[in-house]
Amino acid sequence: MEVEDLEIAISDNLYGLAKERLYNCLGVSYLNNEVESIHLAVTIQQSLFFDQEPLHHSQEKVKSGSEVVVYQLRLVINNELKMKIMSYGATVRVLEPFHFKQWF
Repeated sequence: MEVEDLEIAISDNLYGLAKERLYNCLGVSYLNNEVESIHLAVTIQQSLFFDQEPLHHSQEKVKSGSEVVVYQLRLVINNELKMKIMSYGATVRVLEPFHFKQWF
């Protein structure tokens, strides 16, 4: 097996762009999509886990009731996020954005 030296330099600009896109994403698919505001409603019991282990660094609690807690996240909607949210089962509901709620 031969190795060919392509003499290609890594650009700091590309590294910075990749780092910025990954910062707003859970996983690595669909990095070219826009960052969206996502609202999730969870049970009080599930909120204990969400508070202890946030789904994403952008997560913040926006409402808290006697039975339900609502969180907001700002990130790219992609397959990894969808699968993560689905893994919580019936204890999580997508409230916004509408297209994501329809999918869920």
